[in-house]
Amino acid sequence: MKRLEKMKKIHGILAIIITALLVWKMRQNGMYVVILIALMWATMGLYWVKFLHAYLLRSISLLLAIVSGVYGYYFETYHGYSHSFLNAIYSTIHLFFLNVDNVFNKAADPYASLPLSIEVARWSAAFYTISTISKFVLSYFGQSVRGIWLRFKGGHIIIAGFSEKAAILIENLRKEGYSVTVIEETIDNEQKNQLFDLGVSFYTGEMTEYSLYKKSGLSRAGYVILFHDDDSVNLDIYLAMRDYLEEDLLPEKCRCPLIGLFGGSKHKDPITILLHLNHAKSLQVYNGLVIDESEKYRSYSFSSYQLIAEKMLKERPLYEGIEEQLRDPAGDPLHLLLIGFGKVNQQIAYQALNVSHFLNRKRVRLTILDRNIEKVKKQWGHLAKFADQVADIDYRKVDLTVHNIKEELGEINGRVTHVFLALRDDYLDMIEGLELVETCPDIPVYIKMKDDRKVSMWLHKDQSEFKQIQRFSYFREVLNSEFVLNVNLKKLAKQAHENYQRRREELNLPTSKAWDMLDAFKQESTRYQMLHNDTKLMLLGLTKVPLNDPEYSQQVLSAEQFAEYIIPYIEPLAYVEHERWNAFHLLRGWKAAGEINAPREELDRLKLHQYLVPWNELTNEIKQYDRDSIIYLNEYYRAQNYGLVKI
Repeated sequence: MKRLEKMKKIHGILAIIITALLVWKMRQNGMYVVILIALMWATMGLYWVKFLHAYLLRSISLLLAIVSGVYGYYFETYHGYSHSFLNAIYSTIHLFFLNVDNVFNKAADPYASLPLSIEVARWSAAFYTISTISKFVLSYFGQSVRGIWLRFKGGHIIIAGFSEKAAILIENLRKEGYSVTVIEETIDNEQKNQLFDLGVSFYTGEMTEYSLYKKSGLSRAGYVILFHDDDSVNLDIYLAMRDYLEEDLLPEKCRCPLIGLFGGSKHKDPITILLHLNHAKSLQVYNGLVIDESEKYRSYSFSSYQLIAEKMLKERPLYEGIEEQLRDPAGDPLHLLLIGFGKVNQQIAYQALNVSHFLNRKRVRLTILDRNIEKVKKQWGHLAKFADQVADIDYRKVDLTVHNIKEELGEINGRVTHVFLALRDDYLDMIEGLELVETCPDIPVYIKMKDDRKVSMWLHKDQSEFKQIQRFSYFREVLNSEFVLNVNLKKLAKQAHENYQRRREELNLPTSKAWDMLDAFKQESTRYQMLHNDTKLMLLGLTKVPLNDPEYSQQVLSAEQFAEYIIPYIEPLAYVEHERWNAFHLLRGWKAAGEINAPREELDRLKLHQYLVPWNELTNEIKQYDRDSIIYLNEYYRAQNYGLVKI
């Protein structure tokens, strides 16, 4: 759509320029110039004919060729030739075969100058013919050539499933320069045209058939994203791909040495498989499957609602505006009011419980209003296993179509710090949100509305009467490489793991596996530690600034200054970090190992951990790992080209 708007602007500008340039020609050939100018402006109307969008340039060139050709051959031929209308049409048709009937001089000299109308007609016809043939050839052979190239080159992204959300992701990945291949059971002609225009290879067939994986170059891919609407289909494909990769990924010495000649490289890194799973039960099944994963691939689960929650809490952290309250050991807790507890609000609550750990040492409070409270409570229990050990939760059955939100607010204990509105009706969301702003003008209110609702964007940007209203993030804002592939954050998590390894070496303890050999759960645990780092900075009274910004060059703390500054904070923040680590494990169903004595791998399989205990029960040696998360903060930010300054 953006490309279409750009084409329309260019067309309009060209129409104005050509109109101006051709005006002087009107003295010599006034009639045709008027027709040409009229054509330039009339074809602007084609932008509103939806089914022509894919053929817009060819449609315009076709009209120019026909109108200009018929005019030239009828009105501008040499006076000795017949001015037959049928002859004009016949000669115009010849133009599309790259042949010009030269009837414009007595000698029929092919090198003589041609009238302006015929010049326009023959070049427009040539463009139409060549582009049509090219489109036809590419539609049949371009797909094969692109696919063969990707199979040799490798490193591409395979997306299994072509849903509405997958289409958004594909478009964003292509804009970012990624090579993408789509596999799906069936793809209709409109979808094929869409993928072709995006430069995406696609293959159809049974989604668990090895032949489809071979065609798409699965064993050479960098990422595989399973994005079918049905979770069970994604799980089936995941299992089939696992079996295929186990058979297809040969030992390094068995690989063909000719691969490098085609721009490829031997596949050293594990293939990353990303499964889109919306339902907590599906996630539970998946967690049981990943135990048996090979080192040849790594899989991670995600949901589009999870990405929305992560983006919202990243862009506007929950501590924003109440920093002093959360730094104060006696300060009030964070208190979220969630109105409507569907998938997106459940994910917001889940993310909040993962990253909302502060110096006030108070458990987060959640007040949940929903008309189907027992149903959503059960769903929430599948997603957040031991949430009641991490937060104080108040469930209330409320139907806002018959109850007044102001009355409900009066019955809630404690001060609410944030409101998240996600009802099933956009209009009700907006009305309740505006009413909440009137009642609690200082509390940020987040409203979920559809992507195409301009009113939600207006309310989001309004900085006067409705400045506290914020919209939920949209799917198109999170279905991209930053959030789905998460390359940068995983790189930083890898660095944090290396710091952890270094500390174990310093303590003469056996090191754990290298980052790439860790299972997905341990990598995810480190990633969430990184997500909490900005919160730690806030609690330290520091903020990050670009290292190369001359405005802050004198204020950026050196390594020595940082080490001295954090001394009084290390112990209280290490406590916070351990609470965050405990919450991460509890929310995913882990328990304390207690007196059970078993190998680490067996405890992991049973979701048991010997350090899932209160801070004061840890040994000093283990506490040091939590302290290190504070000590290495400066290194973490400098790796991103940020320096730290005092607020």
